[in-house]
Amino acid sequence: MDKQYEATRHNLQQQHDEILLKMALLENQINEDRRLDEQLDGNPEFEAAYEQFVQRIEPKIMTCINTIPRRQRDGKIKHFSLRALNVAAIMLAIIFC
Repeated sequence: MDKQYEATRHNLQQQHDEILLKMALLENQINEDRRLDEQLDGNPEFEAAYEQFVQRIEPKIMTCINTIPRRQRDGKIKHFSLRALNVAAIMLAIIFC
């Protein structure tokens, strides 16, 4: 019983330490992001580069978004046609028997 308790306690302690490490790393990343935001805020070079990025990437993103319903529709049509072929094959098998 004591070994199981110690193993569980050790496991929980390791998980606790991992969570604390992740929290520290996330805090560090947040501070770095804030520093970069302050550094780039109002920088005309950054704003121009961001506008170019948006103009270049936005059509590609919209194209990807617009293809999603078509892919879903194509999948539904394929599924329906496979089911219809299966039903037709079964009906033909019944007729020939």
